[in-house]
Amino acid sequence: MLATLAAILLYLVLPGRLLFVPRFVLPGPELLLLVSLVAVNPRRMTRQNRFSRIVSLTLVALIGVSNLVSLGLLVHAMVTSKAQ
Repeated sequence: MLATLAAILLYLVLPGRLLFVPRFVLPGPELLLLVSLVAVNPRRMTRQNRFSRIVSLTLVALIGVSNLVSLGLLVHAMVTSKAQ
């Protein structure tokens, strides 16, 4: 849970040129997915059911895709010498 919160917070502090959508579009759904995971199993996240598995995989995919796209934008900015 802490790693997910760290990923969300780090996305919020990215410079504007590395964002591919407005700043709060991705962290909102990510927080909703995280809250729903905690609500399903508030004590420990060791039990899994179909819902929690789908939500957790969706959350991981959303964070992974956003990180990859931001990395691509960073590399593109560095290669085209627009990085400051």
